[in-house]
Amino acid sequence: VFFSGRSYRTMATPSTSPTPFTRALEDAYRIVDAYRTHVGPVAELTALQRQFERTCSLLRASLRRTEVAVDESETEEESQTHVTTLSQQRTQYEHLQQAYKAAAVSRKSLQKQLIEEARKELLDAGNTAEKRKQWRTEADLMAASKGVTESLTRTKCMLA
Repeated sequence: VFFSGRSYRTMATPSTSPTPFTRALEDAYRIVDAYRTHVGPVAELTALQRQFERTCSLLRASLRRTEVAVDESETEEESQTHVTTLSQQRTQYEHLQQAYKAAAVSRKSLQKQLIEEARKELLDAGNTAEKRKQWRTEADLMAASKGVTESLTRTKCMLA
């Protein structure tokens, strides 16, 4: 399985059914995807982390079974097939671990961004009240200056 953004591509051909390793890998990438964008309660985040660990445990068990198959191979050809499979699975597992680490960084960045936006909104909420007060003051000053201007205009007309 190769992970690219939010799409999953398996190496299995349509005619072959997915292996337990491939299914677990796809599940793990779905978990990584959910983990990347999670900003909800900590309990949900912890549940995602545990689910990811259980899935990784399944993947490691599958890797061990493949290692045993390599050791127990009776022919060189069979052994080579298992070695190739093992190499591909290890590479895929390493990519999964990298994707999980990147998702953690992305999630933290998203959390910081959301916290900063909320903080800015809270700070702007206080400024909004200040701005309204300032606008009222400016409006009062404009009204007062308009009143003074009208008064001066009447006085000028009376003196003329």
